[in-house]
Amino acid sequence: MCLRCLIHHATDDENVPILTPLLLFYHQPAHKKHTENVGGMKSFLYLCDVIISLCKKTNITTSYREDLHERIPMAAIRLFQQKGVKAVRMDDIANHLQISKRTLYEIYDNKEDLLLEGIKRTEEIYSREMEEFACKNNDVMRIILHFYEVKLQQLEYINPLFFTEMTRYHKVDDYLNKISVEKKQNVLQFFMRGIAEGYFLPSLNYDIVVRLGEASMNYVMNSKLYEEYPLQEIFKNFVSVLLRGYCTEKGQRVLDATLF
Repeated sequence: MCLRCLIHHATDDENVPILTPLLLFYHQPAHKKHTENVGGMKSFLYLCDVIISLCKKTNITTSYREDLHERIPMAAIRLFQQKGVKAVRMDDIANHLQISKRTLYEIYDNKEDLLLEGIKRTEEIYSREMEEFACKNNDVMRIILHFYEVKLQQLEYINPLFFTEMTRYHKVDDYLNKISVEKKQNVLQFFMRGIAEGYFLPSLNYDIVVRLGEASMNYVMNSKLYEEYPLQEIFKNFVSVLLRGYCTEKGQRVLDATLF
């Protein structure tokens, strides 16, 4: 590669500061460059090699940091879910990822931000998966039964402490309250669709149904019912009672054939 190409190939916003000496030399008048002795030119070419090497290392470092920025929240959220938020230290996350604590703090400087990012990404993945399933399965009962199966799988490995401890962080609690409002609107629309398809009773007030569901789960957490029964068992009983309560005979036949 010629010197001109080398310079312009390596020059970008990130590398301009370390390329300044090279650029100054390149843009000198021609007669000054030609008066340099051979030793000076060798030194200059050596400097070129060093600068280009630094540019490559910078790109590698940037790519590595971007990869960590993606990996850290997902690894952290798995630890939080398994052990509870309080039990997991930033040291534990760094050790799990085999990176230094300093590197971890350079990317996420506190546990709350890391927890929030992990919850957001988990929520994005779950929402995307449910949307994809709904697009392929245009039937309310299939969608709700898929939701039931996904939640059961999640509850198999999630420590109940994760649910009780994460709301102690203000940023996380604010985010959960925000998406709860959005989800409620989607759930109400889903109920209207179920009524139209003949699966749900049209005589019920589904705003009250949703609130009763929320109150029931809050009771489970606040009373620590999960210390007496596994979360999966609690969820199964909760869904059984709630679903049967608002399903028509048509909807109940689907439940009997597939769920209970």
